[in-house]
Amino acid sequence: MAVAIRRLTYAYERDKVEDKLVDLMVAFEVLFFKEGQVGEFRHELSVRVARFLASEYGPRKKITKDVNDLCEKRSSVMTRTLL
Repeated sequence: MAVAIRRLTYAYERDKVEDKLVDLMVAFEVLFFKEGQVGEFRHELSVRVARFLASEYGPRKKITKDVNDLCEKRSSVMTRTLL
């Protein structure tokens, strides 16, 4: 939980949108994955966030798509950063 709070704070303080996005996605991953879980779990993260935030199918479907889109954008940012 401390890592998630720290990353949310970092995101709030950062100027660049891409830095905020990376911090927010790390916070999501820390909150919704088990410790030590690694790899590409985009779909699993999207579904877990959607189930947490909504009880109806329609809103869950939209949240799942939105989180998937955020994961894609974060991956794009990280690829550009590492090159």
